Amino acid sequence: MRGRHSWAFIALTILAGVCWWWLSRPEVQPQPQLQSEAVAEPPPAQAEASAGITTQGTEVVEVKEQLPEELQQSFALVAQSYAAEVATPAYSRPLSSADTQLLAPNQFFAQTIPLTEGGSIRLEASQYRFSYPEPVQVSLISQGIELNSVQVQLLSQHNGELLASQALTGQDGRYDAVLTPQAPDQGQGWDGELEVRFVFDARGETQQLQTAIEYSQPVAEITAVDSPSPVGADLVIPLQLTVKQAGFYRLRANLFTEDGRPLAQLTATDKLSSGAQQLKLKVHKSVLAGRSGPYWLRTFVLEQMSASPSEPTRYGKSAKPEYQVEYMSLDSLSDEPAQLSDEERQRLELLQKLAGKQ
Repeated sequence: MRGRHSWAFIALTILAGVCWWWLSRPEVQPQPQLQSEAVAEPPPAQAEASAGITTQGTEVVEVKEQLPEELQQSFALVAQSYAAEVATPAYSRPLSSADTQLLAPNQFFAQTIPLTEGGSIRLEASQYRFSYPEPVQVSLISQGIELNSVQVQLLSQHNGELLASQALTGQDGRYDAVLTPQAPDQGQGWDGELEVRFVFDARGETQQLQTAIEYSQPVAEITAVDSPSPVGADLVIPLQLTVKQAGFYRLRANLFTEDGRPLAQLTATDKLSSGAQQLKLKVHKSVLAGRSGPYWLRTFVLEQMSASPSEPTRYGKSAKPEYQVEYMSLDSLSDEPAQLSDEERQRLELLQKLAGKQ
């Protein structure tokens, strides 16, 4: 999932293209008919719902095109799915065990390279993004091929500087490496996009396999989670942070039931000054499925958003991997539905119009 409602807008774009093609066909374009008398222009409301062609200020032809039934049915399905999705607010998205990317946003996807002469090599990492002082844990695994003189290197993608290297001794074709960063005040701190490179000899040739990871010097840290409170239909969860660099921050965290079932992905954004700060996550009552807690917050992604295309996104971290959210009865939350944003409402209205519902 790379963006809320992205699938709906892909479908909308495709259907809109078909709609444009149908309306632009020569056989459906209206042909002006000469009139002996001027026709008054329709009032604004009528003009908004129709198209007009005027010739020399004396002729207006109203055009009211209706999409074919099969297109209307397609738009009706998209509108129905979109309405169901925006029934819960973007800051409190329902989460299930099927949402693997949201449950493990820092997962590293291993690369397996089959070799033309048989066998394969595979590069693994414990995660994709690391935060200081975490060590970088990576592995090279070979099957059906013998490797010699295996070495791992860590380089900066920005300037190619070699940050660390290590000669490895394998067992059963597996070569594990743990690269520990220096403290920022003791040398070049690891930061930004890095390259992990394995160099080895195989079948009489020196070869290499590399992958990209990210390493962050944290710009902020989550230090505590306070007691929740009710605000309308939302359960508000305050989080305490220590901010090193002021900026515009986005926090994403996953909410789980006490027995570990995923409930919702929560998102909060705010401009934060340096020092002790607070971000508030909100959970809409509709996604809590009648469970009053206690809950657990896990899987934190704290970003300092880039102020310009030339500046990279920087990351924070959490002092603990999870925090308990205290029990609070859902009876204290109202039953009011989620309010659509202006943008969401306009998109839904457009889909419904194209579906012939308005």
